[in-house]
Amino acid sequence: MRPRYLGLTAFGPYAGTVRIDFDDLAADGLFLVHGATGAGKTSILDGMTYALYGGVAGTRRNDRLRSDHADPRVQTAVAFEFSLHGNDYRLTRVPPHERAKKAGAGTTRQKPKATLSVRRDGAWEPLAEGVEEVGEHVVDLVGLNREQFHQVVVLPQGDFANALHADANERRRLLSSLFRTGRFEDYTQRLLARAKDAESHAVAASSMVDRVVEQAASRWSCILTSVERVPDTVDEMALYAAVAAEAARRDAVDAAAAEDAATVALQEGRIIQERRERVDRAVAVLAELDEAHEEMEAIRSRVAGAERAQPLQDYLDVAAAAAAAVRDTAVATAQARAAVRGLARRASDALRECADAAASAESAEQVVTARDNVQAAIASLQTAAQAHGDAQRVVEHAAARKATACAAAVALTRAQERITAVKTERDDLRKRREDACRAAERLGTLRQEHKRARHRAEAVAAVARLGPQVETAGAATVAAKERLNAALDSQRRLLERRIDGMAAELAAALTPGEPCTVCGATEHPAPAVDAAPGVTAQALDDAATAVHDARSATAACETCESALRAELAAATATAGPAGAVDVAGELEEIAERLATDTRAAQELDDLDARLSAVAAELEGLHAAAARATEEQAGARADVVQANRRYRELLDAVTQTTGDRDPTAALEEADALLCAVTALGTAVDAQQRAVRDAAAARQRLEHMLKRHGFDDEVQARDALLPPDVVAQSRDTLEALDRRQVAAEAVLSEHEQADTGELASQDLEQLQQDKAAADQALQVAQVRLGVVTQAADDLAELATRWRKASADARRADSGAANLRRLADVCNGTGNAQRMSLERYVLASYFEEIAEAASQRLQGMTDGRYTLHHSDQRVRGGAASGLSIMVRDAYTGTEREAGSLSGGETFQASLSLALGVADVVQRHAGGVHLDMLFIDEGFGALDAEALEQAMAELDALREGGRMVGVISHVPALRERITSGIEVTKTATGSDARVVVVTEV
Repeated sequence: MRPRYLGLTAFGPYAGTVRIDFDDLAADGLFLVHGATGAGKTSILDGMTYALYGGVAGTRRNDRLRSDHADPRVQTAVAFEFSLHGNDYRLTRVPPHERAKKAGAGTTRQKPKATLSVRRDGAWEPLAEGVEEVGEHVVDLVGLNREQFHQVVVLPQGDFANALHADANERRRLLSSLFRTGRFEDYTQRLLARAKDAESHAVAASSMVDRVVEQAASRWSCILTSVERVPDTVDEMALYAAVAAEAARRDAVDAAAAEDAATVALQEGRIIQERRERVDRAVAVLAELDEAHEEMEAIRSRVAGAERAQPLQDYLDVAAAAAAAVRDTAVATAQARAAVRGLARRASDALRECADAAASAESAEQVVTARDNVQAAIASLQTAAQAHGDAQRVVEHAAARKATACAAAVALTRAQERITAVKTERDDLRKRREDACRAAERLGTLRQEHKRARHRAEAVAAVARLGPQVETAGAATVAAKERLNAALDSQRRLLERRIDGMAAELAAALTPGEPCTVCGATEHPAPAVDAAPGVTAQALDDAATAVHDARSATAACETCESALRAELAAATATAGPAGAVDVAGELEEIAERLATDTRAAQELDDLDARLSAVAAELEGLHAAAARATEEQAGARADVVQANRRYRELLDAVTQTTGDRDPTAALEEADALLCAVTALGTAVDAQQRAVRDAAAARQRLEHMLKRHGFDDEVQARDALLPPDVVAQSRDTLEALDRRQVAAEAVLSEHEQADTGELASQDLEQLQQDKAAADQALQVAQVRLGVVTQAADDLAELATRWRKASADARRADSGAANLRRLADVCNGTGNAQRMSLERYVLASYFEEIAEAASQRLQGMTDGRYTLHHSDQRVRGGAASGLSIMVRDAYTGTEREAGSLSGGETFQASLSLALGVADVVQRHAGGVHLDMLFIDEGFGALDAEALEQAMAELDALREGGRMVGVISHVPALRERITSGIEVTKTATGSDARVVVVTEV
């Protein structure tokens, strides 16, 4: 940031308006702000600071900014212009103050105002309005707040050494804002949050392990009876559970074996019991069979005849079936011939001839020949049908291309209409652009006229304002002169009285015998006597002081009146003969013309862009019209080609199907082919049926003779239904089996041990079997429970191992994040240095090096500044401490031990070092100026010369350096500057080149 202009009105000690053009001081770069004590040198910095931030430095009050010398009708205001990043900015502020009411008597409270503008195209454009909005914009632009601005750019009186003596936290806030390192603190806080989340995740993972252990303990209760001790881990639980499951399986196997043995014993007991019952039943069965012997023999005879005729059953059935097949195939063949003849009557000539041949065929081979002929005809019809489909698609394509041609014609018409409209718009835009160009050419002249009119308007307002002030100043001058004359008269009268009483005064000092101091006589015959009281020396001094004060007041009034009259004369000359109304009207008329032409000129870029867009649209429309024309011609050619192809395909179809639909003819041909195929199948089946019937009859006659039957009728009479034969045979076999079984039982009874039958206790065996069943059930239930528990524990062991691994990883990750977060937060290292402090420490170390280079030049190489990262007392964070190294003694000491002059040198070096490093880094702010308020009076001549050498070096680097001081040696050294003078009516400041002191 580089200052350009500062205007102060009724601000601080300045009653009127003070204008300071810093561009006049830019050539030298180094300038001096000098003046008497209390004249208002520091108020220039206050005005600059207030314009930027709405407040002043140090302990000065923001509500005491209005000048006590100012006319109540004059509004307090500050205007500050500066350049930054290649742009010019203007700040205007009005502080809160009491001002005269516009109407009526008394005063009113003026509210604060603020405006930020930027210069664009030679005019000021507002960027922000209002105190808060302007303040935010200024901080964003400059990159410094008010306190930082005072630490780095404007070093106010009394606060010069704050940067040197600031504690670590104050330095951190300053450096963090300058180098924008707040992101490192954000990183640290995010790391702390991540560490906290990771620790929560680790706790959750540990809780998951505990839940798995609890579930395993619950499942372990199912097998506690099988294991003597509780295992330590889930893996051991799963291992012991598998062992318990194997033991339960063996118990279940043993119980199953015992149950099998009990089952066998019970079955053997039941067998013995059944033997006794079977003997009784066998005796009864043999008696019953003896009674039914004759009936059984009759049944045997019928069954024997049926069994002799039974081998002929299949032959009889085959012969009957063959005869029925001959009849059925004959009927099917007749139906198939009728179907072929029916289709032949509706078919075309070629197909009808094939159909008649098929219907008249006597053999399957003749039918196959006819079917082949039908298939050949179908192939021709398929070709015709395909050609017919192609013709339909050609018609559809022709219709689509006709639609395309119509659409292209419509698009062409629309494009031509749009071309006409766009050409009209282009002509209008060209005319408007010519008007805008003429307006732009007039802008320069109008701006000059507007500037002259504004100056005349300001001069007219100044004439109206200064007239009463001149009258008031004239009256004050007259009154001051009257007071001066009165003081002179009073002094003259006192002197006269003093002279008149001098003889008596000398006489009072005479001593008899001593010579007179006037005549030398030793005798004093008639000493003078003063009847009136004498005038004392104090009274004369008071009178002289009153005269001096009155003369000073008169001179001040005359100076003020002269200045006001000179300002009024200049304003009157500028205003000219025109009145305020004429000047205001002229200014308004010129401003309106200027605004109109400015708006017109500002439209040039928009008009050029619109003309370019119109040209591009015209080009696109012409291209679209060309494409539409080409598309229309192509579509019409495609329609002609499609019509020609359609006629060719239609002729080919007509030659094959005549006037019939190819698709319908093809369907009829397919139906005829199916009918002919069915006829061939029927004829072939009939021929096979006749052959099969003859062979079956021959086999039947052979079998009748072989089995002793005279004819087919006798064989059929001997046959019995299979179910009757089977039932009779089953009855005979059942009776035979009953007899054999009964005889076997009796035979077995004769050989069996009757004692065994009596000794078996069936009830006890049943009780043993029930007990074995219950034991088996208990073992199986136990096996199921333990096996399920073992499976669950195996799964839980897997989950436990995974959860344990996750917990270990979570603990490790949380520990790593916590260590990293603690390191970045400054709690994980001995210096308690956070990440942000570490970064700031690197910047501060660079600042100390830059400051040391300047401090060595100011102190003949004696002192250097060193950054220290030693632990601060009290456990506070370290990294931003600074020590002073004395090359004469080889020791380091704190900055507070330096003398006043040394403190100034070190503070100045540190401030310059901060500015150097801030500008060196891309992320820093732009500091193109430096103001130093006082402090040089503490330096001796040599130290002052060395300090000035450093300031000269700054100036040579392109920075503007302003020194505020009343030290005479500086006025001899620095020729350019701002001279501040004070009077009884207020102070004034002007840019001058000091040629001599």
